[in-house]
Amino acid sequence: KITIRDLQCPLHLSDGRLTVSGLTGGFYGGTLSLNGHAVFDKGLSFGGQMAVRKFSLGDVMRAFGATSIITGQAALSADVTGSMSGPDQLTSGLNGTAHFTSGQGSFQSVDKEGKPKGKPTVFRESSGSGTITSGVLRTQDFQLKGDGMKVNGTGKFDLNTQTMNLDLNVDMPGLPLIPVYVHGPFSNPKTVVNGGKVILNTFGSLEAAPRAALRDLRGGQQLCLRAALPADGGPASAGLPLAPPGQGRDAAL
Repeated sequence: KITIRDLQCPLHLSDGRLTVSGLTGGFYGGTLSLNGHAVFDKGLSFGGQMAVRKFSLGDVMRAFGATSIITGQAALSADVTGSMSGPDQLTSGLNGTAHFTSGQGSFQSVDKEGKPKGKPTVFRESSGSGTITSGVLRTQDFQLKGDGMKVNGTGKFDLNTQTMNLDLNVDMPGLPLIPVYVHGPFSNPKTVVNGGKVILNTFGSLEAAPRAALRDLRGGQQLCLRAALPADGGPASAGLPLAPPGQGRDAAL
């Protein structure tokens, strides 16, 4: 259930075509604007451009039944078309594109009694865009950034069933990439960490470490050689410090 307050909706109807020009309203602490049209011919077909600015993420998620504690403001824009010939077909006939951004905010889960669990996850920004086909939004570029954390992912949001399926990768300094699967209803999604992939990524990190060390060692050797060879073509030892007598190779290490 979505609520729009103080709705202003200029309409013009001519020959079965309804034109909406400059619809505005209040949307959960933000503003909604829309321009579009609807044609009544053997059902209903429609199209339009919508923009919602600075709305409350927490208020919107609670409208969908979410119990988690969510803070922050967001913006959403969409260019959609649709058609319906009977009841309950509004979302299933929806097609188009959408783009979402948010500023700083936080997310915190709650227990069965509604009390906060653990510490909130704070993020600086998030964004995503995608295509809508038959009421299903698919994204390939979802991202969320926080202090010491970056999340990227792909997935879909089904407006018909109000469910989501997201494959995310959590990247934190000093740790292997953590694959996370988020699925379920908008109001109460579940989070699953893929332990098998975490193990594989851990071994990948361990394997990459000696390779990086070897590259650094080779780079150091090349740097020493360049320092030892003077530009004027003099003796190769001219650029190297001489070891004190009696210390030999160990003194040069």
